[in-house]
Amino acid sequence: MAQLLLAALNRPDIEVADMTRCANRTALDPGRRASALPLTIRIGGTMNLLQQRTHRADAAPMPRARVVIAEPGLDGHDRGAKVIARALRDAGYEVIYTGLHQTPEQIVASVIAEDAPILGLSVRSGAHLTIVEKVINLLAHHDANDVHILVGGIIPDADIPMLETMGVRAVFTPGSDIGQILDTVNRLGATLGDTLGQAC
Repeated sequence: MAQLLLAALNRPDIEVADMTRCANRTALDPGRRASALPLTIRIGGTMNLLQQRTHRADAAPMPRARVVIAEPGLDGHDRGAKVIARALRDAGYEVIYTGLHQTPEQIVASVIAEDAPILGLSVRSGAHLTIVEKVINLLAHHDANDVHILVGGIIPDADIPMLETMGVRAVFTPGSDIGQILDTVNRLGATLGDTLGQAC
């Protein structure tokens, strides 16, 4: 956690803005171990732990939709998820990146708290079928089964139809074109209408 904050302070395009976690509406408790805190980074938007600067001349327009990007399970490689998060941010989306090693419960809690209509799951561990099924069941339990789910990562071709049958809107494997991913998110975002929930 400390290393991430220090890295953020050294980034010219990200600034520390608010130590209040929007996801659970509670301030960071100095008595708790930082490693026990689920981490949410918002790319774009306001009232965030880490806030993307918006005063640059080339700043993106107001976010069109809120997208949660999550790395479930034991995956330890998140470069692809961060690349997609940055591309979506640059395209005008408000992106909430949950960080590594998230449980399905944590992911769904972030989606619900942020009122995000789109969820992107990056899975490289091979547990995509189990994780996606759990996430979908939890979303349904919280009456949020209208959330659009996208899955990326190392997904065997044989598993793609099963994911689609579960309700996944699109699956992206290594080498997928970022433009195609953006087109998919744009298409899904276009179905949401003009009224998007506001965080916090």
